[in-house]
Amino acid sequence: MARVYEDAGVQLGAYERYDPRTYDGTRALIWPPSGKRRPQAAHARPLRTAMLTGWALDPGASFRYGVTK
Repeated sequence: MARVYEDAGVQLGAYERYDPRTYDGTRALIWPPSGKRRPQAAHARPLRTAMLTGWALDPGASFRYGVTK
């Protein structure tokens, strides 16, 4: 997805692709809600979730996604 945004002219800043062999837990992991499983690095660690979506404008989004605004 990052490549699609970059091709459209959106500047994303520095990022790197997730690699479970080298991830040390000091950087944010970003993955789509459609992902069936959490990345391996998210297991057995304290987890905080942020959701960035246009659907947040829907009043029911907080309940649907289990997040606060």
